[in-house]
Amino acid sequence: MGDARSDSKEWKTYDDLAHGAASDRLPPSDEFVGLTLMIASPGAPRLQLSFIAPDQVCWKCDGASGAEWCEAIEVAPDVFFIDLTFMELPRETVTVIVDLSSRRTLRIRSIVAEEDVPGGPYVTQTFYPGVLEGGSAKGDVPAATRDLTGLYGDDDLTTTYKFAEDQYLTTFREAKVALASVLFLNLQDMRSTGKVLGVTADGRVTNRPAGGLLTRNPMTTDPAEAPQHERK
Repeated sequence: MGDARSDSKEWKTYDDLAHGAASDRLPPSDEFVGLTLMIASPGAPRLQLSFIAPDQVCWKCDGASGAEWCEAIEVAPDVFFIDLTFMELPRETVTVIVDLSSRRTLRIRSIVAEEDVPGGPYVTQTFYPGVLEGGSAKGDVPAATRDLTGLYGDDDLTTTYKFAEDQYLTTFREAKVALASVLFLNLQDMRSTGKVLGVTADGRVTNRPAGGLLTRNPMTTDPAEAPQHERK
């Protein structure tokens, strides 16, 4: 089967789109080293994360377990962006947004297709709002929203959740390129933090950091004033 990604020279590759995506990105945190998080989400298996180093986590979920690479970044006070990759499942990643104060969570499972997907997208993403076990959650449950409509152009391939006031989790899936992004937007600090998942020109599945400063679009009147990435 031919590769739809090579049908037109005008489509950029994953390498082109991911290049320079992490300018001014926030640094990783060691906040969770030595701690265990228990995450419960309706519609998804319970997830246990035990952090043994700033970039290593032991996980248990649905009868399976392992020790993998991870990173945790504080993206707002007591709010963390946690990302995991899997050696035995290189096409799959799990991202979890955790608020230690409200005990609300949002889990995102991203999977890169092994074969061409006519019409795309090449990456599927599933979203699971949840809670940290061991206490009572407060505040609104993270929910899908259209607050940021127009931010990425093609809303059919964008999913956005409002996590808290001035805090959003937004994802975008390219239709013609094996690429998807997961970004946490802190509109109070005007920063984005996240990652870009996709397939490189030589066929490797790669999970690259993304994030940086945001600027506001003066031409919009939507609630978030359409923040855009500022690339340097």
